[in-house]
Amino acid sequence: MIKKLEVLFVRHGQSFGNLDKNLGPDTSLTEKGYKQASNLGTWLREKHYKINKIFCSPLNRAHQTAEIVNEYFGVEIVYDNDLIESNGEHLKEVPVRSHPFEVNSSLELGEIYEKFCYRVMQAMSRILKYNENGCVLIIAHAGTISSILRSILGVHTLMINTDQTGIHSLIWDGKRWIIQYLNNQEHLIENNKQ
Repeated sequence: MIKKLEVLFVRHGQSFGNLDKNLGPDTSLTEKGYKQASNLGTWLREKHYKINKIFCSPLNRAHQTAEIVNEYFGVEIVYDNDLIESNGEHLKEVPVRSHPFEVNSSLELGEIYEKFCYRVMQAMSRILKYNENGCVLIIAHAGTISSILRSILGVHTLMINTDQTGIHSLIWDGKRWIIQYLNNQEHLIENNKQ
């Protein structure tokens, strides 16, 4: 039985692919991306997060972000292919609403989107199975994180903004998910003031 697990979902720092889409799907962090990741690690440590383990997409930009953040924690990093970003095709199939307050629990999901959600939720299932309490950090991609969050919330007509190194915090208390915050960028704002 899971006691209390905080899951931090973080998008990787800025990559060269964010600046030039022609470079392909597996690019490295830019200098700004390295700084964002370092700021993230500093902020998490200053806020007294006790990270038990880091789960990460093996793509370069996520892998590098995880390694930089882990300089502040020194925990195991688990690379999971199911956390890899899609090619973007799933976005065409994210359902829409006809009215802002429409509640439609019987939406049919497109095949590509449904397969992507299934894949990323397989990663989440493994993470929850082997981590009963404490805090884990998942470093992945905007599409991956948004699809996990939509699946957890059961609301697929929702777009969830995830900026570079933006943090989402959810707590599983054994019965329900508690949203602490979404797309927190405090670690970037504080650093920009200096």
